[in-house]
Amino acid sequence: MEHGDFEYTEINSGVRIDKYKGTPAEVIIPSTIDNLPVVEIGAAAFKDSDLEKINFPDSLKTINTEAFAGCKFLQEIFLPDSVNLIGCRSFAFCRKLKTVRLPNSLTRIGVEAFGHCNGLKEINLPDSLQMIGDSAFSHCRGLKEINLPDSVTKIGYSAFCYCESLGKIHLPESVKKIGNGAFFKC
Repeated sequence: MEHGDFEYTEINSGVRIDKYKGTPAEVIIPSTIDNLPVVEIGAAAFKDSDLEKINFPDSLKTINTEAFAGCKFLQEIFLPDSVNLIGCRSFAFCRKLKTVRLPNSLTRIGVEAFGHCNGLKEINLPDSLQMIGDSAFSHCRGLKEINLPDSVTKIGYSAFCYCESLGKIHLPESVKKIGNGAFFKC
């Protein structure tokens, strides 16, 4: 189905945006389509688009695999508190991404979710976060500092590998498992 520049699918809990067909540099994702809440961004929905800025609705819960991967002009993202999952490679290769606000509802960051985001210098991880996926922040060469909240129990394989500027890490006692190479070449 279509709504403006969006292709979408009705799912059990609302609407999933499957594809963005527009060209504007700034996109506002609607909070509802056909009176149903927009709750998911589908796999590769905005992949490789020329977005610079995107506004997310408060109804959003999930950002799926590669949803915004390769958006080379995207500089900032502010996710609403309703989001609890950032899927695999959701924002990977967004090389100009500098500012990320993660919501307090987030529990998992998927595999390579922010991999190769060279412009990212710092990120504040929410107190709700429990798991950082494999290579989640790998090759974020500009990342200088990371404070892991006391809620984190697992840091995946190569989670921060090749973060060459990373100079300070707070590692809480809550961490029970650290994957191989999690801080390789830091």
